[in-house]
Amino acid sequence: MDCGPPLFAAHRCRLVSWLCRSCRSWSVSSPIKNNHVDHGGVSHWWWQKITAVALIPLSFWFVAGVVSHVGSDQEAFARWVGAPFNAFLIILFLININLHSQIGIQAVIDDYIHGRALKKWSSLSVKAIHLLFALLSVIAVLSLTL
Repeated sequence: MDCGPPLFAAHRCRLVSWLCRSCRSWSVSSPIKNNHVDHGGVSHWWWQKITAVALIPLSFWFVAGVVSHVGSDQEAFARWVGAPFNAFLIILFLININLHSQIGIQAVIDDYIHGRALKKWSSLSVKAIHLLFALLSVIAVLSLTL
């Protein structure tokens, strides 16, 4: 094998040899070549970013709405929450924040919990808790709306 000029030739030969061995070790059944590659991490990453961007205006709107009711009575705040447009945005905010939180905690579980059973149990627990919180939040807002 000709590795070029003698300066650093041995290093280049080792590098080329390693690269060629690596290329030969790939097969048709390799995850790189087939359709069984798990793209879940990329999908979760995108959803985390989408929910984060959606939370920016929703958070500003929600905080502004709550701050504008400082000093008002409970019925005025309940009327504000119960207004159809406000209820819709609050439900979007609550579902979005639950989804964002669940995706973030799931990423931590995937990265730092290595036991298969513990990882599965933790994932199911996080999903169940976030689903419960989201459902209870929506029910609470709808109870003020209806």
